[in-house]
Amino acid sequence: MKSKRNLIIGVCALVVIIAGAVIAYQFLSDNVELTPPQQEQDQQQSPAAGFTVEDTAGNAAALADIVGPVVLNFWTTWCPSCTRMLPVLDTLYHEFGDEVTFMMINLVGSRGENPVRSLAYIEDRGYAFPIYFDTASEAARAFGVRYLPTTVFINADGSSRQIVGQRPEAELRQYIEQILG
Repeated sequence: MKSKRNLIIGVCALVVIIAGAVIAYQFLSDNVELTPPQQEQDQQQSPAAGFTVEDTAGNAAALADIVGPVVLNFWTTWCPSCTRMLPVLDTLYHEFGDEVTFMMINLVGSRGENPVRSLAYIEDRGYAFPIYFDTASEAARAFGVRYLPTTVFINADGSSRQIVGQRPEAELRQYIEQILG
């Protein structure tokens, strides 16, 4: 009798532990942005989605107004992979900035991200690429951004390739060379 009771208590405790683990997993997976495995990150999209963001002076900047190839990078200051990728993108901006439009799109409002903090971060590090603010999440929604960093390479014809996650400079350079044709 006593062993039956202990068995029932043990089974109940196991059920409670499993239920707690399932609930914790669902909560964490909804609130944590993780970079998916490399093989799932590269997506072809066509044509490139349109959006409007704000430049550092508060002026509207629309993707539709840009002629030629474009590199979009969605980032925040709280994202370690984003901040590790920024110096590489700045190097590529210096190299390709005359041929390709770079739009470094900061996701304002994400975990307290704001233009003042973002601009201070960029200025402290001396980056030269242009910064834009996605204050209404319009750009992020247009490209279905769910992970950071996300970089989108847009050909002159408007077709695009979306890359999620931090990438080495050589790979990013290769994508830029591809959109230059």
